[in-house]
Amino acid sequence: MELQMQTTSLANLLNYFTNAEWRGEFLPSRQKSDAIRYFVPYFTDQGPYLGFSIPDDDFEEGLRLFTGERIRSRLGVHSILGLEIARSLAILDGFQLHSGYILDRVNQRVQDKCYARDFCVMGECSYCALTFWRYLLAAHWPDGVQRIESYLATLKNARDGSGRWHNFPFYYTLFVLLETDLPAARAELAYARAACSRSLSANNISQPYLERRKKLMESALNYQEVSSMQVPLGV
Repeated sequence: MELQMQTTSLANLLNYFTNAEWRGEFLPSRQKSDAIRYFVPYFTDQGPYLGFSIPDDDFEEGLRLFTGERIRSRLGVHSILGLEIARSLAILDGFQLHSGYILDRVNQRVQDKCYARDFCVMGECSYCALTFWRYLLAAHWPDGVQRIESYLATLKNARDGSGRWHNFPFYYTLFVLLETDLPAARAELAYARAACSRSLSANNISQPYLERRKKLMESALNYQEVSSMQVPLGV
């Protein structure tokens, strides 16, 4: 894929990186450097969210997650895009000169958010919590594993008995679980197999989300106790 830096949507560029990970593609050093230079100016350290200035296009069009769920609130768009930018910087640049300050500030800011502080999963906070969970997988917080295990405990308690969870978006949750190499994550994937079996042929959504959801469900159905499917960009 060709990296399109002229986009006015952060969501579109982040989708590019997520899709590259999804396909196991390697990003050349030049693309990594271009992406870092593109993302860094969006951090202003202002406002009530995570400190990123989000383009108008991302509010006008509404945010669509990699698995197809739509996010429309300012809280959701700001939080999810901010966390995804921070995650990309952590993977592409680590805590190096270009992004170390940004990641330090994001880490300070996010700890006051209810989805990080209290593990809130009400409404769109569930999407924010899952995105923060993804960020923790890349950011290497000292207590990152413990925080993820707390989310997994919350997820287990939210089981509805049918292979899904109350409050948690099914496909985005599968997506994050498949990136998480922990026993409790494997247990939730095993629990979700019944719902995956029922939903494989009954998903009414446009491409590319239909293909992604089917692949997620097939991966969950075939999942064994192996390392997570996450492939860090450029590694």
